[in-house]
Amino acid sequence: MRAREISSRSGGDEKLNKHQLRTEATKKKLIDAAYEVFTRDGFEAARIEDIAALAGFTRGAYYAHFETKTDIFFALLEEKASAARERLSSVLEHCRTPEERRAAVRDYYMRSKVDRQWAVLLVEFKLYALRRSHRHEELAEAHRRVRKKMSEWMREYASADKQPLLETEEFIRAGLESAYMGLLLERSYDPRRLSDAQVRDLLGRFFDALVPIP
Repeated sequence: MRAREISSRSGGDEKLNKHQLRTEATKKKLIDAAYEVFTRDGFEAARIEDIAALAGFTRGAYYAHFETKTDIFFALLEEKASAARERLSSVLEHCRTPEERRAAVRDYYMRSKVDRQWAVLLVEFKLYALRRSHRHEELAEAHRRVRKKMSEWMREYASADKQPLLETEEFIRAGLESAYMGLLLERSYDPRRLSDAQVRDLLGRFFDALVPIP
């Protein structure tokens, strides 16, 4: 009797795990579809029906995982932040000193693979939030929570040997992000004005101006 009870519980756990895996797979398909629809149609014009259809699901399936269009945007934002964290982790894991880590982060900041569609989408979303004063603070706060996760992870690396990798004040992070986004947007808008090499050179200068040498 006891063996059957244990077997029954194990079966239940296995079913739960399979259900969780299916749920995560469905969410991943919806997030991937959202990115394609957002970058194709723009955030504001994108329709939930189109996201669900591209992922191979119904509108009802979408609402089983996300309440609004902004919810899936922030899920996409977290996915992008997680991917960036993994890429930077692989760069930093071989660094032994604060100086090496700073140099690695600088090189990553200057040379990381550019996703121009994502940069344009981020700018568009911020404009969308600015035009909706009643939701602006709510959306900005959600964005802050995603950035905070990345900052907390960076602090783990920064304090690995009790010496700072870089100053983690918000104005420095905001400065680096704003410089990156602004230059990327300008490069996308008018490729004849700035070359990729010039963009990298300017990013390096911004980094050196804002991030002190340990």
